[in-house]
Amino acid sequence: MHDTHSYIRTQATISAIINMIANPAISWLVNRDMQATPLTGVAVDTTITCLVMSTLIALFTTSALERALKSGSIKAHDDAPRAGMLSRLPHAWWALGPSLGFGFALVLVPLSVGFFALLGLSELPFRGFAVLKILYPGAMAFAVTRWVIVRQLQAAARLSSVPS
Repeated sequence: MHDTHSYIRTQATISAIINMIANPAISWLVNRDMQATPLTGVAVDTTITCLVMSTLIALFTTSALERALKSGSIKAHDDAPRAGMLSRLPHAWWALGPSLGFGFALVLVPLSVGFFALLGLSELPFRGFAVLKILYPGAMAFAVTRWVIVRQLQAAARLSSVPS
């Protein structure tokens, strides 16, 4: 059996690494001529990335967690972190992922566009955009994965404590 905190840290790190590689690669595939991206494009891309990435993370993370719980490699009630505010979010992955993604988009889009505007930029050169697509998706993927696991463990613990 794995320590729950170790399981969460490992899964979140793997998710961060995957997203730090996949997101700039997707950006390059979409923009092979490596044109600069206007700030409106940065805002749209960030919003879409937040929503899609959080939803996919919620799907894959929930599936992996369910397998780990069924196999007994981790337990829902042993030393899981408390869900706190996360317990107010939906339990189903298809609602949890977009909820987290929407929250991240509400924070990241104004911050990033505002920051670049303060620097006097109206567009990001491709390399700058690629660096952006390495940094925030990695950090976001770590947080989303962690939060999905904590939320799902809390829901699983609640279900396992209900008498049959």
